[in-house]
Parts: sequence; C-alpha cells; structure tokens
Amino acid sequence: MDDGSQLRQALNVLMLKILDNAKRTLSFVKFSDFDVKCLIKLTKVLQSTIYEVDLDRILQSIHLYLQELGMEEIRRRAGDDDKPLRRVKTVLHELVTLRGTAINGHLYMVPMDMEPQPIILAYIDLYLQQELAAIFKKIGDKQTCIIGLYELYRITQLYPKVDIFSQLQNASVAFRTYIRDGLAKMEKNAAAGRTSSSLPLSTLPRLP
Repeated sequence: MDDGSQLRQALNVLMLKILDNAKRTLSFVKFSDFDVKCLIKLTKVLQSTIYEVDLDRILQSIHLYLQELGMEEIRRRAGDDDKPLRRVKTVLHELVTLRGTAINGHLYMVPMDMEPQPIILAYIDLYLQQELAAIFKKIGDKQTCIIGLYELYRITQLYPKVDIFSQLQNASVAFRTYIRDGLAKMEKNAAAGRTSSSLPLSTLPRLP
C-alpha cells in the first residue's frame, strides 16, 4: 500500500471514530477542540478522498448523531452556534455537494421506514435544493449562464430521475422555457461532439 492510500485509509478511520464518538455520547455529546479541528481538516480534503471513504458508515454515524440529538435539541444548539453540530452538518453538506443525488445510494444503513423520517433525509433534501438553487442563479446571470446550464445538464445526465423542474414551480414561464431550451441545445451539442462553449447566447429572462 502506498503512502497516499495509507493516508486516505487513516483519514477514513479517523472520521468514523470522531462521528462514532458523537453517537456514543447521545444528546449530551461533547467534542474536544481536537475533534472539531480534525473534522474541519477532513472536510477540506473530502474532495480528493470522496471515493475512498466509507460513505455508508459515515452517513449512518451522522444519522445516529442527529437522531440522538433530536430536532428540538438541534434547533437549540443551532441557535447557540454549536461548533460540533455545525461541523457535522458541514461534512454532510460537503458530501451532498460532491456526490449530488447519488448520495441517496449510500443510505443503506439508515432505516428509511422510520416515523417520522430520519432527520438526515431532511438535511440532504435541503442541501440538494440549495445546490440546484445555486445553479439556477448562475443560469439567470448572463456572465455565468453557460456554466450553469452545463452544470444542470450534467446533473440530468448523471441523475436522470431528478425532477429539476419541480424546483422551479415559482419561477416564470419564460425562465423555465429558457432552461428547457438550453438543456435541449446542450443535448444537441453533446450529440454533435461540440463543447458547451459553442452554445449560442440568447436573451435571458430575469430571475423571479
């Protein structure tokens, strides 16, 4: 095993140990400053280690941590700017950002039949909506519209089951039409082997 693989394995084990520690101490969990600093560093390297870490286990640990806290305690701690809670949520947000809707394929260790539904699902849904909102904002700006359309097109190709237009129910008809036409042009470009930069610009409607 090379040094890089050993480092990734060590980071994976460390992240799980920190999150497992949060699970064991239930709703009165207390992280040491070292734990919080480790989570900060681990979050920063997730982009390069995302395919090496055990996402199923990490998501299970986050799920157990959030469930042990409960929504009432989460709201209270959020109001107090609780660093451990904020850092765990940051880790989850980064995982959603890096994996998109594919994150749902790593929830095998989270009981999906719970009533009410697991708290982690609400956060994942929220973060996915935020990602789409950021892309829609890019599309609504003439300076970044092509980048935004490309990112949205990539999502539709990677995750065809995602209903992107359900997130645009309050948008204008013109904006929805622009996105639909833009994605169609992206599809034609891809079929013709052209890059996204060759997509012609058109007049953009304003964001609602």
